[in-house]
Amino acid sequence: MFCLCKHYFDGIDPAGNALIAYAAELRFCGIKLPYSSVILSPANGSTMEQSCLRASQLSPGSLRQPKLRLEGRWRSLADGVRLQLPAGSGRLVWHAHTPSARFQVALNGREYSGLGYAETLEMDFWPQRLPLCELYWGRFVSERHYVVWIEWCGEVPLRHLFHNGRQIDDFALNDGRLAASGLHLDFAAPEIIKDEPLLAIAERNPLLRLLFSRRFLSSREQKWKSRATLRLPENTAVEGWALYERVLWQK
Repeated sequence: MFCLCKHYFDGIDPAGNALIAYAAELRFCGIKLPYSSVILSPANGSTMEQSCLRASQLSPGSLRQPKLRLEGRWRSLADGVRLQLPAGSGRLVWHAHTPSARFQVALNGREYSGLGYAETLEMDFWPQRLPLCELYWGRFVSERHYVVWIEWCGEVPLRHLFHNGRQIDDFALNDGRLAASGLHLDFAAPEIIKDEPLLAIAERNPLLRLLFSRRFLSSREQKWKSRATLRLPENTAVEGWALYERVLWQK
């Protein structure tokens, strides 16, 4: 039996230092494979990434991974969103349990704090069976507003967006802007955090090459961060930070 549980945490401080952390566990035929990683995209300088095949210490709103010298807390500012996504005979649950949060992270002896986001993804089938060819995901967080969206392109198109708990499924994502009923989100100055195939992760962790096909590991992951402005009715403009990604899926 296959089971994958992936916990995702992120945060951006006012200066633009962005952190992304993963704590995952894959189970297959009695084998347990933990995986932890952290990405730091500094306000000035190159992105740094570290990973290890060790389990992270998790509790509600907190993450600790001594091997990566990482410890963080996320205090939720809003109620979460939970969806079971279409996956044929399998089970796929997307739980944006912390769509808006205040975070504090210590990484390699340095402290970061600001606004962030956290979610958990659970699935009981191999990822290469996902009925899509492109995946888009992103989030925007400010002091009083959040927006989180997910879009699949392919065999089973899917599109969901949530603004402060309100679901909007009719939106369009183009270069530099996300447009939906009653809101627009403009990305001011996108910066690339990551642009590489999943094969690069497998090269750093050879066991993954035994579990996934080379074609699947050729899927390309692209991540960006950007200052962003959320425009609401009556000319209300809200400033914040966005993190978003695109995955070009190879089944």
